[in-house]
Amino acid sequence: MKNILIITMVFIFVVVVSQTIWAHKPVNVNYPATREDPIIVNDHQISWAAYTELSTINEVDYYRLEVNEGEEIYANLLIPKIERLKDYDPTIALIGPGLPKDYEVNNIQLQVKDDEGVIVKRYGSDSLEEFYEPFTMTRYYVKQTLITKAPVTGSYHLTVFNEDNQKGKYVFAIGRKEVWRPAEIAKLPKTWWDVRIFMEKEKSTYAITLGIGVLGLYLLSTLF
Repeated sequence: MKNILIITMVFIFVVVVSQTIWAHKPVNVNYPATREDPIIVNDHQISWAAYTELSTINEVDYYRLEVNEGEEIYANLLIPKIERLKDYDPTIALIGPGLPKDYEVNNIQLQVKDDEGVIVKRYGSDSLEEFYEPFTMTRYYVKQTLITKAPVTGSYHLTVFNEDNQKGKYVFAIGRKEVWRPAEIAKLPKTWWDVRIFMEKEKSTYAITLGIGVLGLYLLSTLF
C-alpha cells in the first residue's frame, strides 16, 4: 500500500511540474502601474504574466523593462473567456528610445518623453481565437501580439489601455523563455488558486480543492 501511495504522489508531482511549461510566472501587480510607479518586469525575456484589469475609463497600465540593444521584446494580450468581455479589445503600446515618433491613439494620453517613440498594436481580426491553459484549466480569447527588437539599450515601457472607454480584466504575457525555480514551483498551488479566482471560477475551484483534500486524506490514511 505504501508503494502505491509513493507512486501516486510521484505521478501527481510529475503531472503538475510538466504542466508548468504552459503556465506563465505571475508578475507582481501590486503597484499603481503609472509611468511614475510602473509594474516592474525583471528579466523581460522570461515568460511572465500580469493578471489584472483596467478598472477606470482612460486608465493606462505601465510595465517597465530594462532591455539591451538587439534583444527581443515580446508581449501578448489575452482576455479571460468571460461573456461580458467577448467584445473587449484593449490596445497595447511600447514606449522607449529609438522607436518611431509618429503614432496615434484615441481618447488616451500616453506619457512619452522627448527622446522616446511609440509602437502601437491593436487587435485587427473579426474572429476570436481561443487558448486553453491546461495547468489552471482556464480559457482565454487570444488578442494581439507585439514583437520587436530593441533599437538601443535602455528603459522601455509596455502599456495596456482601451481606446473605446471600456473597462475589464486582461492577462498580459511578456517574454517567451520558460524558467521555473524550485521555490516558484512550490508556489504553484497558490498560483493555480489565484488564477482561477481571477477567472471567476470560484465554484469549480472550491469543488476541485475539496476533492483534492479528500484524496489527500485518503492517501494519508493508508499510511496507518
